[in-house]
Amino acid sequence: MKHRLYLPDPGGSADIPAGTIIELSPDQTHYLARVLRLKPGAEVGVFDGCGREWRAMLVRLSAREATVKITELVRTETQPSPLILAQAWLKGSAMDMVVQKAVELGVTAIWLLQTDRCNVKVDDRRLDNKLTHLSRVIASAAEQCESLWLPELVCLDGFNALLDQTRPGRTLFLDPGQPPLEAGSTPAPITVVVGPEGGWSERERIIAMADPTVIATGLGALILRAETVPLAALAAIRQDWGWKR
Repeated sequence: MKHRLYLPDPGGSADIPAGTIIELSPDQTHYLARVLRLKPGAEVGVFDGCGREWRAMLVRLSAREATVKITELVRTETQPSPLILAQAWLKGSAMDMVVQKAVELGVTAIWLLQTDRCNVKVDDRRLDNKLTHLSRVIASAAEQCESLWLPELVCLDGFNALLDQTRPGRTLFLDPGQPPLEAGSTPAPITVVVGPEGGWSERERIIAMADPTVIATGLGALILRAETVPLAALAAIRQDWGWKR
């Protein structure tokens, strides 16, 4: 199926019978009608972000509304091993790019951190808008890369909140000058913690290293931009895992 749409829990049931009609959102309607210029009868994929995808057919499509009819369940996938990216806030398009590419690289969750040296201060008035925008980035990336699972998006209130979170497996604290990252050859739960453009403060380093579950690691002698570090780390983990989930 060439075109895919994310629809959270379409039909509200794990068993969606053939013939079920689902109404699409205004954004999806605009995309199909104005961008792709599809016509009724076109085939699309519908996935729920929880490991299931159905084949569907466009039934009605206009500038203002669209519906699809479920044809059959075509793919299922068990939940992959947890791979969490805990990322300090970055400016504008850099944050968008990291989130988009992290989805492509198969993260299962993205935790956004406010750290001591963040050059982005997200107040309560702007937070909801930013999270809504990044949720759309996540959904769009999942649609494009044929993922069946949508990563969870969480905003943590300060660096200390990260260490209070339940983190499965190992926590890799990315910091320049530390031993090169090693993920092991078998997929296993990992949380990758990446700082802001200004790097970690000494206070944050002390707090992180006092936690016995945290492992300080790095990316060798290369000097990378803040938005490059998480993607290089995730790619290195995927390489160690043989590009398996």
